[in-house]
Amino acid sequence: MGYYSRHELSVVGDDTSGVISRLRDYSEDCRYAFDDDGNCEEECKGYDIDDDITKFSKSYPDVLFILNTEGEESGDIHVSYYKDGKGYDQKAVITFPPFDISKLR
Repeated sequence: MGYYSRHELSVVGDDTSGVISRLRDYSEDCRYAFDDDGNCEEECKGYDIDDDITKFSKSYPDVLFILNTEGEESGDIHVSYYKDGKGYDQKAVITFPPFDISKLR
């Protein structure tokens, strides 16, 4: 069994040509998670994606890697940032605006 997620990766920097493709060659989990443009290929378990991107980013210290992930459970949405062998994760905060009586129809 396992927990499946959808992943999309973008890279920001001066020279990012081919970086995602090289990451996919480096990491089996990344190979299944997204294509060479960073678009989601299919849902996957991807347990090592975080560690693999963290380690790989050390080879590209001037590139920011941004991984958007949506898990199979409702509300499990987060974005992870990686740069020069370091990274962190931000969980989505879903909020609703306060009640507005003027919107009642």
